[in-house]
Amino acid sequence: MRVVLYKFILLFSLFGVAFGDGFKESYDGWRTSSWQAEVTSVREALKSRNEASVRLVGSIVRRVSDDDYEFSDGKHKIIVEIEGEAWGEQEVTLDDLVEIFGRVEVKFGYRNKIEASSVRVLE
Repeated sequence: MRVVLYKFILLFSLFGVAFGDGFKESYDGWRTSSWQAEVTSVREALKSRNEASVRLVGSIVRRVSDDDYEFSDGKHKIIVEIEGEAWGEQEVTLDDLVEIFGRVEVKFGYRNKIEASSVRVLE
């Protein structure tokens, strides 16, 4: 029985399945600057497909609601949903230049918006 279990674990480890604390979600790349984004401007995001990966640089213009913020890349504006964990341990002001990683959210009858996975203040 143990031999079968070991073979089972070995088989899945060869295919990239991790167990326990080693589990890694495919979205880990959202939080790094090496992540390759499909969309890099607000204008593109407003016209993009649902779930397109986004990396935007600009500033937060104002708070719209609890988790929604108006973001500008200097040319266009879009609503970005930023929940608590996406902020990390940093404070962001209106004067800060920020980098946002996330995905485009498309809902019929509404303007596209961004669901942020992380926000990083650029110095």
